[in-house]
Amino acid sequence: MVLLVDSIVPLAHAIPLLEHSPCMTVSIVSTLQTNVFVSTGVWLVCEILSSILFGILTVQCFFYFDRFRRDKWVLKSLVVLSWALELSNQVVAAWWSYEVQVRNFIERAVVTNCVWAPGAMCAITSINAAILQLYFARRGYLLNASLWPLSLIAVALALLAFISGLIVSGNMMSMLGDFPEVRWLNKLWVLTEAVTDLLVAGIVVYSLSGRRKVAYTSNRSGVERLMIYTISNGLLTSFLALLVFVLVEFLPHLGAYPGVTLVLARVYANSLLASLNLRGTWITDKKDTSSDHELTSRTDPSQGNPSMNRSINEADDVSAS
Repeated sequence: MVLLVDSIVPLAHAIPLLEHSPCMTVSIVSTLQTNVFVSTGVWLVCEILSSILFGILTVQCFFYFDRFRRDKWVLKSLVVLSWALELSNQVVAAWWSYEVQVRNFIERAVVTNCVWAPGAMCAITSINAAILQLYFARRGYLLNASLWPLSLIAVALALLAFISGLIVSGNMMSMLGDFPEVRWLNKLWVLTEAVTDLLVAGIVVYSLSGRRKVAYTSNRSGVERLMIYTISNGLLTSFLALLVFVLVEFLPHLGAYPGVTLVLARVYANSLLASLNLRGTWITDKKDTSSDHELTSRTDPSQGNPSMNRSINEADDVSAS
């Protein structure tokens, strides 16, 4: 996307030298072709993957509104906002791909005029990341209020990542020529995202590990599944954010990082919906697989701990008091 221009711009400065150095001509053209093919190839693969993830996200939205009709409007609004943002992301990505990679392949003027598209996708990624991180930070606080300092730090980091992401988006839209000079903001953005993902995952897992020790046998498997999901989610989003950082820091000339950023946005949105849709399925009896998996208070101690069930259920509900 934007870094595709970084691969093309040096060629313009080298054109006066091409007539005097045939070897340089071959070298520059070869490098340009390699960078363009790598960036467009990576983008195409990431766009296909993100399209699949968007389809999964849409199915999850239908499942959510069908099953959790009694959720409060705040939670439903977050779901609608997340899906609408990803729909916009999908449309912008498809339009940009057609304009740059099909209709006007590697034409610098077209890439420069379309710079608003990658900036918009960057902003959408920042918004969806903030929604997910703030949701998990609040969940960690509800599970263990004594960890409120860590939850507060997670909120501060999420807001920092959100603001830096919007600044990066603005730079991509209006400061294309100066983008290399402000690339440190991009690094700050993705590193903050990675650290925040790991922090909120750690808070939730630590809180659940304490509850697992006092849980009855029938509840432990559910808590363990929740811990595994939280760890997997945090590691996946952190890995993608760190991958973006590596591509920006060490391979900026390839222009491969925007595609990974697009996939990262889809993963954030799907993680939020998966977390919401799995409410009530963490603490269930393995033998009761035909039930609707609602969390119920049980009076028989051998069947589970009702107080722990309720507390975990409340932590899964962003509207809980």
